[in-house]
Amino acid sequence: MRVLLDFNQVTGGGGVQVALSVLHNAARTRQVRWFAVLSPELRAEARAGGAEACEILELPGRTAIERYLNGLHIRAFERRVRPDVSFSVFGPVAWRADSPHLQGFAIPRLIYPDVVLPRLAPGAAFRQAARTTFRRSLVRRAEFLVVESETIRQRLERHLRIDRRKVFVVRNSYSPLFAQRLREVAVRARDPGGTFAILVPSGYYPHKNLEILPRAAVALRRLLGARPFRFVMTLPTDGRPWAALRESAAAMGVLGHFESVGTVPHGAIAELYRQADCMCLPTLLECSTAVYPESFMAGVPVATSRRDFALEFCGEAAAYFDPREPRDIAEKLALLADDRRLRDALVGEGERQLRRAYPAPEEKWEAQLQVLQRVAAREAATADPGRAGGEGA
Repeated sequence: MRVLLDFNQVTGGGGVQVALSVLHNAARTRQVRWFAVLSPELRAEARAGGAEACEILELPGRTAIERYLNGLHIRAFERRVRPDVSFSVFGPVAWRADSPHLQGFAIPRLIYPDVVLPRLAPGAAFRQAARTTFRRSLVRRAEFLVVESETIRQRLERHLRIDRRKVFVVRNSYSPLFAQRLREVAVRARDPGGTFAILVPSGYYPHKNLEILPRAAVALRRLLGARPFRFVMTLPTDGRPWAALRESAAAMGVLGHFESVGTVPHGAIAELYRQADCMCLPTLLECSTAVYPESFMAGVPVATSRRDFALEFCGEAAAYFDPREPRDIAEKLALLADDRRLRDALVGEGERQLRRAYPAPEEKWEAQLQVLQRVAAREAATADPGRAGGEGA
C-alpha cells in the first residue's frame, strides 16, 4: 500500500507531537510505502522524528500567497507519487485528492453551536464566523473522516449532517514517551496538611475556559479555610494570557494561589503529574485530549467539566462540575482535597477506565492502518466503531 501523509495543517503545540508519533510509527511499518507533506513548522523536528522513512514534500512559509500555493503543491505531489490513499492528519483541508482521502477532524467549535465562547471584537468576530462557515463546508464535502470518540461522530451527524458511514472512530491513546518518563519519576509523598496542588495542564485557548479559575479560587478559599492550595498552570510566563489571569487573580485577592511553570516539554510533563494532588480541566469544548489518560496513568484524581465528551472519555473516573459555575468547581475541588477515600476511588476507577477506553499505542497504530486500508478500498465505516485506538483526529 502507498500512503500520502498530509501534515500541512500542523502549526505547533500538540499537533507536532501527534505528527511525530505518526511519523515514528510509519518508520516502523516497512510494508507500506510512505510519502509525507511537511508544514514549515514540522520540517526541522520531523527530520529527526521518523520522516527519513518517507519521500518528503516540504512546503514553503505561511504568507497568504504561500498558503494558496500549498494546495497546488500537494495536488501535484499526489499526482506524481500516486498513493492508494491520502491521509490529512488534521483537517479539514481545501485541496482535493484524486486518491481516496481520509481527514482527521478536531475542531469542536463546528459541532457545539450551543457553546458561547468569550466575545470578540466586531472585526475578529466576523472573521471567525466566516472561517467557521468555510470550515463547515469543507467538512461536509470530505470523502472520509476519522475522529477519536463516538460522541464526536454523533455530533458530526447531528449538526453537520455527515453520513456516519463516512466517519471512522479511532480512539485516542497515551504517549509512550509519557509512560516511560512516568516510570522514571518517583511518586511524591503526600502531606495531608500540605498545599493542595491542582494541576491545570493546558495551553491557552478560549474554549479551555481558564479565565474562570480565579473566581473558583475565591470560592475554594472560603471552603478550605486555612488549608493552603495552589493552581499550577502551564502557560508561558511572558505571554498575555498568563498576565491577564494574574491581573484577574490579583484583583480578587487570590494571586498567591496561582503559579505557572511555563511551557513544559512533552518529556517533562510526567514530573508535574507526580507532584499534583489532582488535575483540573474546566474546558468547554474538546474533540480529544491527552490530559485524561495521562492523569489516569499517573494516579491523579480528575476534576473536569460535565460535558458529553468528558463523560465518554472519563466515565466514572472523574469529579464533574459545571464549567460555567465557579462555586461548583470549588466544591468539587474541596471534596477532593478533604476526602481521601474519594481520591482513592477515582484513582482506582481511572486505572480501570484507562484499560477500558484507551488502547495501547501499538493497538492504536494498528487501528489507524486498518482504517487506511478500508479507505483505500473505499469501504464505509461500520455502525459499531468498536474499541479501536487512534491519534489522527
